[in-house]
Amino acid sequence: MEEAIKTDNEKPEKKSNKKKWILAGCGCSLLLLLCFIGALAGAYYGIYSIYGFLAEPSEVVKAHFEAVKDGEIENAYLKYTSYGFQENNSLEDFEEYIEAHPEIYQHYKKRFTSVNIKNNFAELYCYLNYKDGTNTTILFRMIKEEDDWKIDSFEIVSAVPGEKEDIEEV
Repeated sequence: MEEAIKTDNEKPEKKSNKKKWILAGCGCSLLLLLCFIGALAGAYYGIYSIYGFLAEPSEVVKAHFEAVKDGEIENAYLKYTSYGFQENNSLEDFEEYIEAHPEIYQHYKKRFTSVNIKNNFAELYCYLNYKDGTNTTILFRMIKEEDDWKIDSFEIVSAVPGEKEDIEEV
């Protein structure tokens, strides 16, 4: 049997760390990918929840307008107005108001110029455009009841916040 004799000139063989580096690189890459996906999901959820929080009151007003335009006055009254509104205004009062102010519901374009939300209360200024070139601004006061936004009152105003002139409140 022959034995290998080591001399001082020979270097011992190094074990390859290549596998360890590949595994560490894959692990770090996977961790970075998960962090990136988490950041995207967090950003999306944050933006969506903020937008959803601000959009909800205006969506109720839009649905209210559509119900009235479609002739579903009772639905507009029962589904989109608050208990307080209904205590102060009967369905008949609401129908009479709509008959006295049909122009409110005959707009062709609406835009919300201001939405202010504090806790369970919101104020929305809705700017309505008509085909004849005229416009109206309506202030909607909203309240959150049982996790749903409801119209608590609304009034026709002649200007945006700061220059408000009350005409009629319901």
